[in-house]
Amino acid sequence: MNTQKFDVIIIGGGAGGLFLASQLPPTLKVAILESNDRVGKKLLATGNGKCNLTNLDMNIVHYNKPSFVESFLD
Repeated sequence: MNTQKFDVIIIGGGAGGLFLASQLPPTLKVAILESNDRVGKKLLATGNGKCNLTNLDMNIVHYNKPSFVESFLD
């Protein structure tokens, strides 16, 4: 049995997990656990395979509490 020790284990290698890993100090030993055959696989489905995560139709009318998100979208 091969055992390794990590400072942080991230469950899920999607956009959130990869972003979290990128924000951690490089001195930490990080493991990303992903159920797909590779991390970030679902990101390839966005933006015609170029990982475009931008929603061009972001508008406050699409939210339940427009006043809450208005400052973020200005």
